[in-house]
Amino acid sequence: MPHPFDTHPTLAQRAAALGVNAQQIIQQALSDLLERRDASVEMVSLEEEVTAVENELARRPGGTLRINDQPLGEPPPPAGAEPASPDRTA
Repeated sequence: MPHPFDTHPTLAQRAAALGVNAQQIIQQALSDLLERRDASVEMVSLEEEVTAVENELARRPGGTLRINDQPLGEPPPPAGAEPASPDRTA
């Protein structure tokens, strides 16, 4: 019994059967990927926040880092639970 990969048409054959120019689509996709785009304001803000967290971790090895009053690496509290108080000792 032949393996399905041995009997199914290739993607190029399937595209040709549909009348699609696969090479043209590939070239357009590559062109789109290489096009320079400016980062959105949200992405820049997120990058700045992540960098600040990384810098804080580097300054406080072994210390507890809290994000939104939740220690890093711990699951969030159940809905309706009292929020954790910030750890001011680390």
